[in-house]
Amino acid sequence: FPSHDMLDGYTTGKDSSVKISYGKNCCDDFINYLDKVEDKYICAYNGSGFDFYMLLNLLKDKGHNINDIILSNGSILSFRFGKNNKVFDLYRFINSSLDSACNAYNIKNHKIKFDVLKIQSWELAEKYRNEVEPYLKYDVLSLSELFFKFNDYMYQLEKINITSYITLSHLAYTLWTMTIKEYIEL
Repeated sequence: FPSHDMLDGYTTGKDSSVKISYGKNCCDDFINYLDKVEDKYICAYNGSGFDFYMLLNLLKDKGHNINDIILSNGSILSFRFGKNNKVFDLYRFINSSLDSACNAYNIKNHKIKFDVLKIQSWELAEKYRNEVEPYLKYDVLSLSELFFKFNDYMYQLEKINITSYITLSHLAYTLWTMTIKEYIEL
C-alpha cells in the first residue's frame, strides 16, 4: 500500500482492482478500510523505512492498539494492529528497487515512472493528478503481483509462506536450521 500525505492506494489480493484515495482525507479513507479488516497482511515496499511510520502514527491517532513492534536500526520491520492485522515489507526479501524487481521477476503490471518531486503542494498535487494516479495504480499492482509471484515460488520450493518471516535473513536462518541433522552442544 504505497501511501503519501496526498494519496494512497491498495488492492485486496490477486485481482487487478486498485482503490485510490486522493487529497487531504486520503489517509482517513485507508484507515477506515483497515478498521473493517481482520487477519490481513498490509504489504508495502520499503514500508519499514517510510510508510509504516506514517501508518503507525495514523493508527495511534485513531486509537488503535499497536502490538509486537519490531524495530531495527530506525526501521519498523513489523507490528500488529486492529483485529490481528500485521504489516509486511516485501523489500526486506527482494532487496532491490521495485523497478529492478519488476524487471527481474518479469512483472506484467510493471510500475511506471513519475518524478514525485513535482508534488510540493496541494495545488501541484491537483495539477499532476492525471500523472500521479496511474503511477500509484501500477505501483500497487506491481507490488501485489511481485508479492504473489515471490511467495508462490517460495511455497513451491520450500512449502513456506514468506509472511511467516520478517526478513530474508530470518527466512534463510530458518531454512538453514531445518538442514541440521544433529545438534552439538558446545
